Amino acid sequence: SFFRIAVMICDEDIPACLIVNMDQTQCLYSAGNKLTYVRKGSKQVSVVGMDKKRAFTLVIGISLSGKVLPFQVVYAGSDRK
Repeated sequence: SFFRIAVMICDEDIPACLIVNMDQTQCLYSAGNKLTYVRKGSKQVSVVGMDKKRAFTLVIGISLSGKVLPFQVVYAGSDRK
């Protein structure tokens, strides 16, 4: 795969600014399942939305020329059941 990409870059004269490496990561802003924010020893804890965690996906990229691309944040997705 690496050599195919290298040959294509040389043969087609693709500029470095158009070659992008990107990755994504999940960022939690509400873990959902078993975590709460109340004092230890409380007699009653109200829980809302315990069945689902809340998260978004952060996509980051950098071009071969060294330019960092703007972050892309993905909030909507599919609920897998």
